[in-house]
Amino acid sequence: MKILLLGDSIRMGYGEYVREILNGKAEVFYPNDNGRFLQYTLRQLQDWKASLHLKGDEIDVVHWNNGLWDVGHLGIGATGEAEAATALPVLQAGYCVYEKESLTPPSFYEAMLRRVHQRIRTLFPRAGIVFAYTTPVLEDQCPSFLYRSNAEIRAYNEIARKVLEPEGVRFNDLYSFAEAELTSLHRDWVHFNEEGSRKIAAEIAAFLLP
Repeated sequence: MKILLLGDSIRMGYGEYVREILNGKAEVFYPNDNGRFLQYTLRQLQDWKASLHLKGDEIDVVHWNNGLWDVGHLGIGATGEAEAATALPVLQAGYCVYEKESLTPPSFYEAMLRRVHQRIRTLFPRAGIVFAYTTPVLEDQCPSFLYRSNAEIRAYNEIARKVLEPEGVRFNDLYSFAEAELTSLHRDWVHFNEEGSRKIAAEIAAFLLP
């Protein structure tokens, strides 16, 4: 079996451990690049396929996520001063102010999910597709330059389910897994430490090869 892992820095954290766990059972591929948000993944898929020397018909499973970048709200600055400096609608979290609209607004997220899904189908026509739900963050540690909320992450995960389930995509609920198992295993507000990444990798390996 040949498996392709796609995703952002969370995937970059667990990719090598999935490969390690499945050594001798499956070949695991992943780009060195961060998949960032949906538009970036759409643009880079062909290049990643080429850089990994993959033939489209040899990949059996694509395990894919985009969401953490898409759901982010760009920071503006401190309360008061920032609100006065911008004509954009804002939201306030703690002492910081952020743009009210996320990097990939929900309707655009839905449209881009459809495009990336179709691109994966085109480039890897034999592959089964698994969408991994975006993992939760530590909201109280959000920095001033970017804001994410778990309520919004859950909403974006639901958008993914609504869009991709009718297409036969399977779902790996890494959100619930991380929420239950990994709350003490972050190395910052978004990313997991080595133990956390290894636990995610073990869950993914068990999901893909039960």
